[in-house]
Amino acid sequence: MTAIVALSAKAPASGLNDCLDETLPPGARVKNCTQLIDARAATGHQLATLLHERGIAYLLQRYFDLATADFDAAIRLDAAYSDAFADRGNVSFQKGDIARALADFDEAVRLDANNAMALFYRALAHRERGEPELALNDYGSAIAAAPRNAEFRIARAQLYEDRNDAKNAIADFDAAVGLDPRNVLAICGRGRMFEKISVANAKADYNICLSLRATDDIERDAQKQARAAMTAIILKGK
Repeated sequence: MTAIVALSAKAPASGLNDCLDETLPPGARVKNCTQLIDARAATGHQLATLLHERGIAYLLQRYFDLATADFDAAIRLDAAYSDAFADRGNVSFQKGDIARALADFDEAVRLDANNAMALFYRALAHRERGEPELALNDYGSAIAAAPRNAEFRIARAQLYEDRNDAKNAIADFDAAVGLDPRNVLAICGRGRMFEKISVANAKADYNICLSLRATDDIERDAQKQARAAMTAIILKGK
């Protein structure tokens, strides 16, 4: 999450905005955050925030060591920085070190029980470690903290899908579609679950899913599965 930081007059407002602007390419954010850090205009939590934001930009580029170094530095400056613990944990999670990731996620949640991303990350880690009940608890808490986040609903729906719980999976996919009507993963996922209950509804969702533009490999894979399922339904004459 991005915080608002007030810096001295030595720090140009445009540079600050470019450090915090999540719509900019990560490389541009690194450059602008570095300029502000090197200007020594920020101290304490202000500096911790800039280091955290640069760490996120490094993480988006999969520069894990650089990201960790910035998150470490942010935590040294502010030991109560929940988001920095959460994102450092995310680095460990992406590197496959689930135990270390969970330690950071636990601390992030201890510092801020309503940190939705920390709760979501911890749910992912519990799911990866084969602890579905703990994952469901954290997904529920993340959704309660950020009820308009479609990604959280989709992730919990996929866990319900793994458990062959079509009813709850459809409910979460449906909620995600309500929040984001053009979400490929939510619509394709709901179609998969409807196959167990209503072929007509499944076909309707697959048609919508396949009409949308996929934006990444995960969405393209979901559409590929939907296309195969649709073909199988047609061949069965349903």
